[in-house]
Amino acid sequence: MGTAFGQKNDTIRLFNGDRVVGEIKDLELGLLRVKTDHMGELFIEWDQVASFRSTKQWDLRTRSGMHLIGYVVPSPLMDHQYILSGQDSIHIARLNIVQFTRVQKGLWARMDGSISLGFSYQQANNLVQITAGASVSYTYRKGSIHLSGNSISSEQKDVSDNIKQDLSFSWDRNLRGRWVAGVGVGAERNTELGLDLRQKGNIYGGNLLIQTTHTNDLLSGGVQQNREDNQAGISTDNTEVFLNNRLRIRTYKFPKTDITIDLYGYYGLTIADRFRAQADIKLRYEVVKDLFLGLEFYDQYDSRPLDGGPALNDYRISTTASYTF
Repeated sequence: MGTAFGQKNDTIRLFNGDRVVGEIKDLELGLLRVKTDHMGELFIEWDQVASFRSTKQWDLRTRSGMHLIGYVVPSPLMDHQYILSGQDSIHIARLNIVQFTRVQKGLWARMDGSISLGFSYQQANNLVQITAGASVSYTYRKGSIHLSGNSISSEQKDVSDNIKQDLSFSWDRNLRGRWVAGVGVGAERNTELGLDLRQKGNIYGGNLLIQTTHTNDLLSGGVQQNREDNQAGISTDNTEVFLNNRLRIRTYKFPKTDITIDLYGYYGLTIADRFRAQADIKLRYEVVKDLFLGLEFYDQYDSRPLDGGPALNDYRISTTASYTF
């Protein structure tokens, strides 16, 4: 196994007998990304790989939720690999490895994100809708950090402007197996619901119910503390428990697709019998390398608004163009 560390290039052998020599970039969503000198960037389906050698150190995740840092070298068994992590040599079925990225130094190498913009105009009622959003994530061995912001505004003649804005920051830490824990803070505004500002902080725990090459599903729950101000000047502090399910489905080969579905349910502890629900759905399809066209939908419901009025519901659909990095 020691010969793996003396090779300059990475070598991938396929079940059909072909051999590819180049620089392995990562494994994500069932596709091994390889940069070659003569054929450019290739995407190889993971279940077609018989074995590979690499001189690099990798950050790996398995179907069971195991998180490993180490070197990957061939096994005598065609469908297995050895992972050399610290003083351990772990023998694992190759298809049980669902994701890996190169262990690199520097901030930029561990970041990814997207920027999106959307605009629509309806001449019949002079309705203008502008959508903007951005997100960035930083991943490291023990967890990840996420920052995101979104804004949707609607303007119409002789009608009050409707504005929905949110900004959130969260930190996740990987626990044993598929378990994660984290904290988050944020702020949001929704004039359609009469909410001028909600400042929030929460703590949560969750489990990756599904973790495959193309799909992951995180179910989490926790406690959230809010400071809410409505448009009538009423302020209140309240505590809620919440449940969230985040489903993400991605393909990594051009044209890429990205589907994210976030479902939230909140139950009030301070304001009795108050229930809030939220759905955020984003569908994106790649039209040019790293440039996506998409459709976004959100729905927010509040059974007991702060002004004491009837239940309120707000939903909106918008088209967007986004760039990922």
